[in-house]
Amino acid sequence: MTGRGRKPPWLRILCPEGNYGRLKPRRCGSCGRWLVSLQDGVWESYDLGVIRAGRDLTNAIILGRNLARIMWDPLLRQAYLVSVYGSCGLEPDGMYLAEHDCAAAPISVEPFRPAPRRKRGSLAGLPRLSGAQVREFEEAWNRPLEGVLTDGAGDGSGERKHDERER
Repeated sequence: MTGRGRKPPWLRILCPEGNYGRLKPRRCGSCGRWLVSLQDGVWESYDLGVIRAGRDLTNAIILGRNLARIMWDPLLRQAYLVSVYGSCGLEPDGMYLAEHDCAAAPISVEPFRPAPRRKRGSLAGLPRLSGAQVREFEEAWNRPLEGVLTDGAGDGSGERKHDERER
């Protein structure tokens, strides 16, 4: 992460070509360190090290460095930055980038790692059904619609009454 180093490979994940977060990897013209540049309105530059809750986040707050929270869009698999003002917007599980300052050392040198992908077709959030519940559902599903519900006497009232044969 020092000046004149090679571009870190994980920077391609954080700032892919053509991302909608308008993040661009670039070198600082003064110190030569790699930066993340946000090209939205006023251009902002951030050091590469990811700051997480704990010692690094405390140091950034004490030093008065402006922070931007890294938000990850799981559908597009891209990151975007959201500015944090003071302690507003800080969350214990967040990942942040500190504003670049050529005269100061980076607060963190931790690389960016996106959240792992969820497996497609995961049944983790679905309720567990017993065999009897599944059979009851299949019976109701396969039952003909005629005779289950009728529309009253056909007077257009829309009132539904149970068929007498089903009772």
